[in-house]
Amino acid sequence: MDPHGQHRYQARCRWEGSTAAGYEGYDRGHHGECPPAPAGVPLSADPAFRGSPEHPNPEQLLLLAAASCQLLSFLAVAARARVDVRGYSDEAEAVMPHGRRTGLSHILLRPRIVVAGDVPLERLHRLVELAHQECYIANSLRCEVDVQPTFVRMPTYAFGDSSVAAERLALLADVFDTPSRLLIADEAPRSPRLALDLGCGPGHSTRMLAEASQARRTVGIDASAAHVGTARDVAPELEFVVHDLTRTPFPLADADVAYARWVLAHLPDPAIRVKSWLTQLAPGGVLLLEETERIDSAEPVLVRYLALARDVVAARGASLEAGPLLAAFDPSPVGDVVRNGVREWPVALPAAATLFALNLRVWGSDSAVPLAADDVASLQAALDDLAASDDRRVVTWYIRQITLRSAM
Repeated sequence: MDPHGQHRYQARCRWEGSTAAGYEGYDRGHHGECPPAPAGVPLSADPAFRGSPEHPNPEQLLLLAAASCQLLSFLAVAARARVDVRGYSDEAEAVMPHGRRTGLSHILLRPRIVVAGDVPLERLHRLVELAHQECYIANSLRCEVDVQPTFVRMPTYAFGDSSVAAERLALLADVFDTPSRLLIADEAPRSPRLALDLGCGPGHSTRMLAEASQARRTVGIDASAAHVGTARDVAPELEFVVHDLTRTPFPLADADVAYARWVLAHLPDPAIRVKSWLTQLAPGGVLLLEETERIDSAEPVLVRYLALARDVVAARGASLEAGPLLAAFDPSPVGDVVRNGVREWPVALPAAATLFALNLRVWGSDSAVPLAADDVASLQAALDDLAASDDRRVVTWYIRQITLRSAM
């Protein structure tokens, strides 16, 4: 800001060549700079005006300026409102009618905004509107600037990090210990230098990974400080770090092995997430994944519960049965598939009912649950009865087990 209270901006354009050959013969390529930024930008005209498609043209730069300004304005108003924005991308478009004396007639911004927390949709739209009103570039243009946002909610972990959730994870670790150990024994390198447990929870899977792989160093990573605190008590001989797995880089790089069990079921865009994880491994490192393909049971109480659980997880933009989403997963160019198959695992019906009953205690009052409180209580009681029974039936889990290798 100058002494007169004004913001001043500078830009430089430079062109060299010859126009002697007429309108069709001169090169439209030129160079732009925005001091004090050191890097310049090669520029050209719109290909419709004999420019090069390999370089940005003025119309695109104007569109980009509008999109960039809206992005920055939205981040500012969201930060002031204490709304946690985790991602923002825009596929913007502009229209210029044909004619000799014309200009852009319409700019369409279509931001895709990723937000953490249960922020009302009306409030998010209001923040976009406020950002548009504060956007300096939009306020400088004569043409219409239309903003049509879509919002993606960064899911909070539906199954929670309370003591009840920790109890469920302890039981889950016991029930599925054998198939997980078999996967690690078959696919992980022996005694790796560093093994990471992604989404470690209260540490049971981390200890299993350390024992099964015989890693020289094993570290559990989880977004929940509560779970990490419990993990440090459960497995004091291991290391644990609080970190959001949707963000890279990880606090530790170049792991030889990374393992994630039923983590992708709680994250949007699992394929994108897996590719980002592969980039955090050492060259040739192994990523082991386990996700539910499906759960087979004819017991009506369990069928009711599973339908409800799918709704709760889907409300957070994720999928309870993430296995099918990865059935044809291609990790190129950051890795390749070593193994991608499904293992059947029988679980005693009372144990399955106990897992589900603990889950329902955690999220039964969630706003995403499409049931009245009395119906939730009825389902809870039915699950508790099954959990306490001596029912000899079996519930079959179909577990998709995947081994990926990072690019060399």
